[in-house]
Amino acid sequence: MSILLQKTVETGNLSSVCDVLSTQPRSFGTGPYLRPLRVSTCWWKPKTEIKTVGCSQSNLYTPDNYRLRDAVSALKDELCYQCIIIRDFNLPFDDLIEQRQQDDTKERGLPVVCSISRNQGKIDLSKKKYRQNEQFQQELKERSKKKYRQNEQFQQELKERSKHKYQFDTKFHDEVKKRSKQKYRFNTEFQQSVIERSKMKYHLNKQFQAALKERSKTKYRLNMKFKEAILKASRLKYACDITFRDKVKTIYLLRYRQNVLLQEKYKQKQRKEYRNQFLIRQKKISVIQQKRSNEKRNLNKIANIFRQQVRDGPRYVCSVCHKFKFRKQVVVCDKLKYSKKGDKSIAMATQCITQQFHTTCSDQCQSSCETIYHKQWICFTCHYHLLKGQMPADAFANGLQLPPIPDELNSLNKLEKQLISVRIPFMKIIQLPKGNQRGFIGPCVSIPTDIEKTSNVLPRSENEAELIRCKLKRKLEYKGYCQYEFVSREGNTPVSMLQEHGNEAMSFPVQFPEGSFGSYDAKRLVRLTRSRYFHARLFNADTRFSSDTSYIFYAQYLSELEQVISKVSIALRKSSGKDKTGNIITARMLTDKNQLKRLLTTDQGYKFMTPIRGTPPYWQATLRDLMASIRQLGIPTWFATFSAADLRWKETLQVLLEQQKSTQSLEDLDWTGKSELLQYNPVMSAVMFDHRFNTFLKEIIIKKYHW
Repeated sequence: MSILLQKTVETGNLSSVCDVLSTQPRSFGTGPYLRPLRVSTCWWKPKTEIKTVGCSQSNLYTPDNYRLRDAVSALKDELCYQCIIIRDFNLPFDDLIEQRQQDDTKERGLPVVCSISRNQGKIDLSKKKYRQNEQFQQELKERSKKKYRQNEQFQQELKERSKHKYQFDTKFHDEVKKRSKQKYRFNTEFQQSVIERSKMKYHLNKQFQAALKERSKTKYRLNMKFKEAILKASRLKYACDITFRDKVKTIYLLRYRQNVLLQEKYKQKQRKEYRNQFLIRQKKISVIQQKRSNEKRNLNKIANIFRQQVRDGPRYVCSVCHKFKFRKQVVVCDKLKYSKKGDKSIAMATQCITQQFHTTCSDQCQSSCETIYHKQWICFTCHYHLLKGQMPADAFANGLQLPPIPDELNSLNKLEKQLISVRIPFMKIIQLPKGNQRGFIGPCVSIPTDIEKTSNVLPRSENEAELIRCKLKRKLEYKGYCQYEFVSREGNTPVSMLQEHGNEAMSFPVQFPEGSFGSYDAKRLVRLTRSRYFHARLFNADTRFSSDTSYIFYAQYLSELEQVISKVSIALRKSSGKDKTGNIITARMLTDKNQLKRLLTTDQGYKFMTPIRGTPPYWQATLRDLMASIRQLGIPTWFATFSAADLRWKETLQVLLEQQKSTQSLEDLDWTGKSELLQYNPVMSAVMFDHRFNTFLKEIIIKKYHW
């Protein structure tokens, strides 16, 4: 081989040199540096003055190469040739190559200089080959993937370089995005993997979850195309996916039951569609008819209807009269409706509508609160009066305003309240069985007290107070006592509570801390009867009256007493003063027992008390009505009696807990706690029982389609 090269070079034919090199066997020579060779292209520039050889590619380390370089250098100075050189396919390791290069350089004494760095040359050749040779391209990709999977350090370095380039190279950033979108669109496997990673990150990363929700909400509001796509996808998923459909139904049912404003909004939407669209109206009618026929004899569904009707208690507060009302008794308060009726109506609405029980969120409130207290309500009675431009008699602005109770008065017990009272409503209060409710027997009298010494000298000794210590026992056989109080000294004259001005405020100073302001005797723009006045006080959202048992009995006694006096007055005006025999009734006849007994047997003595509930004439008239119904309708199939089971009605206890503003749950209350809860507001307990009975009568018994 060396002889052929020498001869060819000596002839000066460079093409012959290339031919010789290309036609020689691919394996020749011995030793670690004489291995199979390949042909490559190179530019040579020999410089004989300094005896160096420059090569743009890698130098070859065989003895024949050095002879070839010397021969080519001798052809012509400063002349560039393009030749084909021999390059080893399987070069030795880098350290052996460097060692051999150093040895050959020392032996020859000729330094080898590269015009271009070795690495840069390799990179350029690799890039060119990668673009032109598809097989080499695939092999290189496979090697890179294999190295990426096996070499963690290489994997991390490649990731860091990609992230850095993605951040700072805009062109690369756009290309990666474009490729990812295209791959996501056409590669199902890649699409599923991206979805799974996103779901995993959404569940584990709270910050990513919040950011994604916010972006989605913003995009849903601003991008109508995206909004339509989401709605379409949701409808399609709801129609095809049963699990998703059940989940959506559960979520919306829960929201509908808990959110009163959502209920109103949905009902208004349904009413509007029912009025305006004929097909929906016909479909609704047919659905209801079919539903009624299916539920005709289903007792469980009937019971569910009843429970649903009695579940919602009197939670809604009227903005005008401040009374607790049921949902069916109120409407949303809208001042624009009154402005359409004229100046008189809007002026009266501005005067009567208050914001006392209307709750608004502050600026610091992050969540959107939606409760019944964030909306103003008005009962139908007050609503109709305001539409006519009239002030309702029960309106809070009609002299029923009350100042707040000071903390000093609010913390007093029953005995301390009596010590500061100018008038004591004296009555006999008893404890009823099963439930620890209270009742009273006999009349109620107002006893004036002299509190001058009490107010001047507190505390004082028992001798100065001139009070008699009294122990009240529940039963004579018991050794202990249930209450321990003082009674006033004798000598004070009882007076009629209807005849004294300001008796209510003097009897209950805690409820009226500023005296008679707001009591029944106060001056009002619209006349208010005593029974309506007590009704407004006991049903007021301010529970200072309904939570006081003494005030409840006081109000009941005064109402009945006024009714009795009124009926007696009417009976006296209607009476002719003669009995059935025609004899004139005189005072002497009333003092005679026989004459009085004869008058009572003919009902002339107490028939005027028929309208008063609980009196013998009242029950006698009720009995006559019952007998008349039997004669008209026939003998009843069954007879039902109703009694209140307050301790077992969760709806009643839940309403009382809400009105008491208690943080306890219903499951934490024992029998004692439930009894105390019922004692706190007996008025609301009676209202819930009445509502329960009327609902049962109307929805279960009277409705014919159930039976």
